[in-house]
Amino acid sequence: MAAKNRVTMNSSRILPIFMGFMLFFLQGCPHPPAPVELPKPVSFEDAITKLHARSGYWKNYQAKLRIRAEGTRGKLRFQAIALANLPGEVRFEAFSLLGQTVALFIHNRDRSSLWIPSEKVIFTAQQPETLIEYFLGVSVSAETLAYSLAGVVPSDRAAGLKPQPVPNGWTIFSGAQEPDRGFTWEFTAQPPALKAIAVKESRGDYRIEYDPPVGLNPQDIPGKIRYQSSQWHMDVSVEQVSPSPGFEASAFTQPVPAGVREVNLDLLK
Repeated sequence: MAAKNRVTMNSSRILPIFMGFMLFFLQGCPHPPAPVELPKPVSFEDAITKLHARSGYWKNYQAKLRIRAEGTRGKLRFQAIALANLPGEVRFEAFSLLGQTVALFIHNRDRSSLWIPSEKVIFTAQQPETLIEYFLGVSVSAETLAYSLAGVVPSDRAAGLKPQPVPNGWTIFSGAQEPDRGFTWEFTAQPPALKAIAVKESRGDYRIEYDPPVGLNPQDIPGKIRYQSSQWHMDVSVEQVSPSPGFEASAFTQPVPAGVREVNLDLLK
């Protein structure tokens, strides 16, 4: 009888120990990872809606940039402040590393001009691209530069966009191609983002690439942007960019300091 009681007591002690050991063992085993929830695919219609929203969100903006360019003017490196009241007004002011104004380019609905303080000259031209190329040595239109700095597809061109699926993404072509200008926007699929723009303009073709690609939500902003053709390239780092409620009209009016000459670049060709 005593032996039977001892067996029962030993069994009652072993069971809790065994259960504790099993619990410890199970806790130490790796748990299977939780299932990953994949983002829902975005339809082309949803993407177009977001592109329209981005265009409205960035209609007016100001940006702080760092720029390195190499083209017909040689190698340039400077900081810049850009103001945009899209589609018709752009202000682009470049500064030296010491904070002095190197150039002030202004494009508005009436005319385009470029002030070079070191030359004491305000240059004008019928086409704003002439002024941009004179200063930067790169051939980019003022409108394309302003929209691309914010990673925006203009609403007037988004109306007739034609999608085409490609591996790992899709591309869209401007529906109403202008006689001297055309665009192809390239997007990643997951997540949907703008990664590049192929531009065809009368002065030559070039490509704009975003690193990383720019998301389609209105608040998404570019990081690094590379503009490149077979003759030139320009790297832009977007340090700050934010939408603005609007600007004073004077922001897009070229100041005329005393003693400054005006030169029409079209007449020098």
